[in-house]
Amino acid sequence: TNEDWFGYQDAKPACNTSILNVDPSVGLDADGMLTYAEAGYELQNKSTIPNWPWAAFDRYGKYYYNARKVQVVDLPSGKTMAYIAYGLAGLVAVDVTSTPTYAGYVPAPPAHGPDEPTTESRSILSHHGSGMLEEAGVVDVRVVPDANGTSYKAYFTDHFAGLVVVSGAENPNGQWHNSGGTYNNDSDPLPYWPDYEFVTSYDMTPVPVGEESLPKFLVPDSNGNYTSPVLLATGEINGHGGALFLMPCMHTPTTAPCTPGNVNVVEASGAGGVSYVEIKDLSTSGVAVADRFAVPVHLVSTKEVGAAPAGMPTDVAIGHTEGVTVQGRYLYVADGPHGLSVWPIANASGVATDNLHLVANTLMDEYPVDPYLPAPHAAKVNFGSDSSKAYVMSQSLGMRRVDVSPAANAQVGAPALLNLGQTDIYEHSTEIGNAPGINGQDHAYYATFYGKYAIVADGSNGLTVYDTSVPADTTTWGHVVANIGNTTSNKPPLGRASSVALWKHNGKIYAVVAAGPYGISVVDMTGLLVNGVTPGMTLIKTFEPIKLEEEAGVLKVGKADGKSVDVKIIGDYAYVSYDSFGLVAYKMADLIQPISQVNPMCTDPTKLFDANAGLDCRPTAVARYKLQADPLHPEFATLDGGAQYMTAQYFPANTYIRTGAGGDLVYLDKPRLLFYVAYANGGVIKLDWSDPANPVLLQHKDTVGKAVDTAIANGRVYVADYGGGVVVFK
Repeated sequence: TNEDWFGYQDAKPACNTSILNVDPSVGLDADGMLTYAEAGYELQNKSTIPNWPWAAFDRYGKYYYNARKVQVVDLPSGKTMAYIAYGLAGLVAVDVTSTPTYAGYVPAPPAHGPDEPTTESRSILSHHGSGMLEEAGVVDVRVVPDANGTSYKAYFTDHFAGLVVVSGAENPNGQWHNSGGTYNNDSDPLPYWPDYEFVTSYDMTPVPVGEESLPKFLVPDSNGNYTSPVLLATGEINGHGGALFLMPCMHTPTTAPCTPGNVNVVEASGAGGVSYVEIKDLSTSGVAVADRFAVPVHLVSTKEVGAAPAGMPTDVAIGHTEGVTVQGRYLYVADGPHGLSVWPIANASGVATDNLHLVANTLMDEYPVDPYLPAPHAAKVNFGSDSSKAYVMSQSLGMRRVDVSPAANAQVGAPALLNLGQTDIYEHSTEIGNAPGINGQDHAYYATFYGKYAIVADGSNGLTVYDTSVPADTTTWGHVVANIGNTTSNKPPLGRASSVALWKHNGKIYAVVAAGPYGISVVDMTGLLVNGVTPGMTLIKTFEPIKLEEEAGVLKVGKADGKSVDVKIIGDYAYVSYDSFGLVAYKMADLIQPISQVNPMCTDPTKLFDANAGLDCRPTAVARYKLQADPLHPEFATLDGGAQYMTAQYFPANTYIRTGAGGDLVYLDKPRLLFYVAYANGGVIKLDWSDPANPVLLQHKDTVGKAVDTAIANGRVYVADYGGGVVVFK
């Protein structure tokens, strides 16, 4: 082959090598590619086969090869070329004049930065880094001719590299290669990890750029010289690179050229609004990056005034919203790189308002501005017993405690800047070392509290427990109490924990964990939380829910697909959301039952199901609900979306409730349980789960973005809608 993007260009030779453990019954499809059944074969037999590359591709490739945009151009040479914004596969050119033929590419910066991934477990089922893979890479592309009408430039946006301009689009096969010979970027000893080991014509060496880094081929040298074919790489412009369009003066060589001072490109910046870009100089050398472009106008997604250091107001962009939490009369919003913001949803008398405005925020930056520290990568906001202290889950950076009491005296238009100290950063992994016994990167997706203890759902580290009554100290690690689930093996016992809930029963305390692709974990925490013994946590079971499927007219017992996301415990039942399997409910008595009581053959709490051995010690769900499988609502059968984080409302019997905001009072003669579930691209659903065995859909609402979390107060449902910001329903 004549190019080097990730993986094999020709599947047929790859399929015939000894690397793949091809199931003889699967074979190849008409295109010479292995089918989905091969991935299933590898996963089911992963304990007996040496590797599972096709399953790895199935797990990560759908993110890696993510074609987002295509532009087809008829070139003066008579060729027709398709330019594809191909996610992490980069900008790919395909000659479609007759038979589609690969013609060249420019790689995208790695999702984890050019450095190798962390040393934590990289199980095929861990989904490690899949969230970054899903967003990263090339997003959009436009290709236009130069004034001579024969040479062409490609303008594309990349998640990390921002706006990139490359020459030679009229001849990508000949010009989309670095000069200087062959490069060896294969520094990862583990195969099949989605990195850049196959890139040989571009230098992917990491070069620091500000607080982050880019591959060397995208960074000019000290004299401002880029390496061909790159003419410009802006880096992030007010956020991650998003969709773009070019101004009319750039469309054809016969149109008047864009004059100095005019806008050339309009770029959407992920979570950062819209930037108008003036391209000032695309010389091949001798011009600093700062002098090659300018951003005369930046439009953000709100009219709010945010707090910044030195009392300076700042524009507020909301558009990376992953978490919403209501505490008292405030809505707390976790907005990714913008940190934590606080919005009153009721006045001091408790009267609800729909006129939301910001009154406080942490530093709206991912990096410190002395003396202020941010709460970056904000994913969720949780509270313990002290309502003045918010705990922000900072993905990959641990849990951060923020004093939110200044919000009470702040005013709209003059918000308070919330700060935190080094002793408020509860983490176990830093650049200078790790807490004893925990070697994986901090994830901090969700936290629940028991007295002074914060029990954190810590990704593939399982559960990490912090003592919030002591200052965080990364020299003594005195704030790190215990951990269960951390491992360097290929199978973390608690999977990739994304949520956790506690249940008290007969003097014991249990944790139910949404364990990601491993399903559901149950942990006895009595020793730690009641008796003060460390680690004091015992894994009872980890299992994937039972899934019944029909194959060739035969009912087959399998296991849930996708990954669990959230868990809520109401009364004596646990409710777990899945991104593709739906929602399932279990009796807590079944979840805490020792596996040996189910079947004496069950001895390993992580191996409750073996179809080949006829072993199945998994608890049976009381009920399952999936919107796409609801027989009463066939209109949702093809809906794109899956259950994410959720909020529950429980109303006991013999009480009155209002039917909606300001509605009539209705007497309940039996308990009522409602769930408001963020359903990703499918919007939000409202379920009546009063009967544990019979969940009923009450309402479905679309949102403009990707619904990932919900909160309830005053007859309103607040939705974290990711790129759509915050959505409010009555």
